[in-house]
Amino acid sequence: MFVDLYAYLTNLPRWHIFAIFLVGYLFYYLMEVVKRPILAVSDGPFKRYLRKHIPILGMKFWPTFWCVESRAQTVFASIIRSNIMPNIEYRREVLAMKDGGQVALDWLESNCDPESPLIIILPGLTGESQAEYIKCLVTAANRIGIRTV
Repeated sequence: MFVDLYAYLTNLPRWHIFAIFLVGYLFYYLMEVVKRPILAVSDGPFKRYLRKHIPILGMKFWPTFWCVESRAQTVFASIIRSNIMPNIEYRREVLAMKDGGQVALDWLESNCDPESPLIIILPGLTGESQAEYIKCLVTAANRIGIRTV
């Protein structure tokens, strides 16, 4: 049986085989990949609030057709951002703590109104203010008039 199937497939034109794999992948993509996000919160007023005020939670997530795996999306996004995002010039403010430690605040000097909202962005454990995802957040916030540190 498998010998007959192999013989049949080897005699098919290449575009038929490509079409078979494409249809199979499309079926997998639509049935297994495209899904609504899972909202991991107990039933109650907070969940109802989220559903009411964040309508995108009820919509399906359509990842890039050629990059459906979440870790691969993270890697590709990091590579693309590292080639696009320029370094940002911050004004660093170092605060001395009572226990002898220090905290460095990197302020983006922008044309934002001093009374405009302020976002404090905390990078991960080994992150820094020049990390690609931080630069994207800072740039996006600055673009809509929000100060960042």
